[in-house]
Amino acid sequence: MIKKCKDKIATHLFQILAVVILIGSVHIYNLFGETSSSIKNEELKSSIEYIENITTNISDLIINSTSNNIYKSLDENSKLREALEKNLQLLITDRYKYIYVLDKEQLDDKDFRFLLDATKDIDEKSEFGEDYTPQNIVDWNRVYKTKKSLYFEHKNIKSLWLTYLKPIIINDKVEAIVVIDFSLKDHEVIVSSLKSLDYSFIFTLGFLIIIFIVIVTFSYIDKQRITELKNKSKLIQDFNAKLADKIKDEVAKNREKDKLMLHQSRLAQMGEMISMI
Repeated sequence: MIKKCKDKIATHLFQILAVVILIGSVHIYNLFGETSSSIKNEELKSSIEYIENITTNISDLIINSTSNNIYKSLDENSKLREALEKNLQLLITDRYKYIYVLDKEQLDDKDFRFLLDATKDIDEKSEFGEDYTPQNIVDWNRVYKTKKSLYFEHKNIKSLWLTYLKPIIINDKVEAIVVIDFSLKDHEVIVSSLKSLDYSFIFTLGFLIIIFIVIVTFSYIDKQRITELKNKSKLIQDFNAKLADKIKDEVAKNREKDKLMLHQSRLAQMGEMISMI
């Protein structure tokens, strides 16, 4: 009886432990998902804030170096244009690959024109006033209409890049746009690392779910086995009880037979004695 109680308690403990492990794992996985999303968002937010500071400094530099008409100022002063481009080239790194300033002659015009191009390679460098038609023309025009910065992602051959558009506002009018293309390689590394951890969590969670299923299955099988043993034990007990009753009846019958035989034997002996007399 004590052994049965111990086995029952152990089975319940295993089941409770399995449930706790499963619930805990799911909670940890959900918590990791929220933390992972927060890390990615905060890292990207930090990068955007840094780019906003850079473009703001570029905008202030251009505003302080030119008149209200930026195109006219740069067109009339090539040395100023060269000096500003050299300043922008100082910001060029592996992460910040393209930095340039463009404007458009008319608001409804589809083409933009280059004012400054910080590209170091002369063969790739655009000339002052050269026309440029962006692929995301809707986003570029939105900067002119809303007077607010925006960014969009795009994929090149090697990695993911982000283009940031910063309006240069003079007298409440957008005179030009500062454009910076910068790499999201660091962001991709973080995302890739978090994905690897996510896969590890999924694998671990799957493994724990399998363990949970195995424990529940074995518990169910063990419960069925115990129930079956109880049923068999009850059948055996009933059989033993019936057998005991049958044996008792047979013993009683045998005793009656013995009494009858003894009585008959006595009568026979009395008959013999009477015959002899």
